[in-house]
Amino acid sequence: MAAIAQLHDEDRPRAGISATEATTWRATGAYTMGAQLGSGGFGSVFVGWSDLGERVALKAADAPDALRRLDHEARLLARVAGHANVVALVGRFDRGLALEFCGVELFEYFFHSGGFEEAAAASYAGQLFSGVAHCHGRGVFHRDVKPENLLLSEHLQLKIVDFGLGAEDDGRPLTHPCGTAGYMAPEILGACERGAAACYDGAPADCWSCAVVAFLLCKGAPPLTTASSRDPFFAALAGNRRDAFWAGHAPFAPTRRARRFLDGALVVSPRKRPAAAAALRDAWILEESLPPDELRAAMRKRADAVTAATRRVSSAADDDAPPLFRGVSDDSEAREVSLMSDEFLDDDAGGDVYRSLDVPEDAPRRSLAAVRAPRALVGALLPAAAAALGALGATVDAEDATGLTATVDGARLRAAATVAGRDAVLDFGRVAGCTVAYHRLVFERLLPAVRAALAAPRDSPPGPP
Repeated sequence: MAAIAQLHDEDRPRAGISATEATTWRATGAYTMGAQLGSGGFGSVFVGWSDLGERVALKAADAPDALRRLDHEARLLARVAGHANVVALVGRFDRGLALEFCGVELFEYFFHSGGFEEAAAASYAGQLFSGVAHCHGRGVFHRDVKPENLLLSEHLQLKIVDFGLGAEDDGRPLTHPCGTAGYMAPEILGACERGAAACYDGAPADCWSCAVVAFLLCKGAPPLTTASSRDPFFAALAGNRRDAFWAGHAPFAPTRRARRFLDGALVVSPRKRPAAAAALRDAWILEESLPPDELRAAMRKRADAVTAATRRVSSAADDDAPPLFRGVSDDSEAREVSLMSDEFLDDDAGGDVYRSLDVPEDAPRRSLAAVRAPRALVGALLPAAAAALGALGATVDAEDATGLTATVDGARLRAAATVAGRDAVLDFGRVAGCTVAYHRLVFERLLPAVRAALAAPRDSPPGPP
């Protein structure tokens, strides 16, 4: 606990703006809007600067209904202001919110370089539970804790962001399923499976999501696909077959302290699941967490590995691939700051706000990978994708002249072929399922298979010139 509490001056929690100021709009001219960082169902996120030269993240709505959602988020952020691990609301403008600027998603660190060393994992798990415990103490449930909503500051301090699906504690159970499927608590998904009305406590539901993230930090992969009866890992947890659960994750073998913590956090019954404040008292968090300077040093080493891995991915075509196509596009300059992937619609926080955003249910929420080939090969792109997916045991759900949708390894994705100038482009996007499973599938298995298929000799170009 001491290590979690030791913060350098630059890591001190920002006070943010008051609850009264949170309802006050400022003209867009109070902020200078820069490059777009990402987008979601609410609109887009841009880097920006205040009139005092402070760098901020500008979360801008693209419709009046989306603005209502940001108004709800501003109210929650004002309520939970003042904690080092919760992003600060620093102002408002006529299109949305000005937020404390953060550098990168925590997700990027373990996707490209695997699970953390346990001391770093314990440190960030402690910061996460600390921030969530603070929110619960202020009567706010986040309801969408996941790696994409955990950013790192410039000083590598974890920040919980995106309270758009959050709810205020009014003493009554929550009744609407909400969150991202891979991180939703079993009491919520179980009700959905049975076709029954959800009735759950937001605090233990958040703690389940935190436990899934803690497991991810250690292994670099999730403990299960969804907390539902169809998932064999969850079935092992529900049946108290812990040895079978851990055997299924071999060769991953956490230390005794880490396993005891994860076993204690991944509890199916919400009544027996430890609260966030209780998790902070666990020996793994208390005794394994690193002091801030050591954590920064460890993460900077990892950042170098992440940068190198990203560069290898983005330059794969130019360096390693045959000249007939230019491989993978990572689009690192447009990295998303906050996502709404696989979110369930919710009425607790603003009526029909979310339904009115009119985001197509099957629209891919994120696209990080694309294969570019000469225009003449446009006809080969989808067959190459279909062949690669088939070899991976995928089930093709839908297919037409421009693309196909398939499910494999707990992730549902869309592959679409288009023509852009002299290029033919095969673009991959995640439609549903675990973000980590999708990224590992695409980068580690699917793209190499598509690359090999396109590089195979062929008698004549299979597409229009």
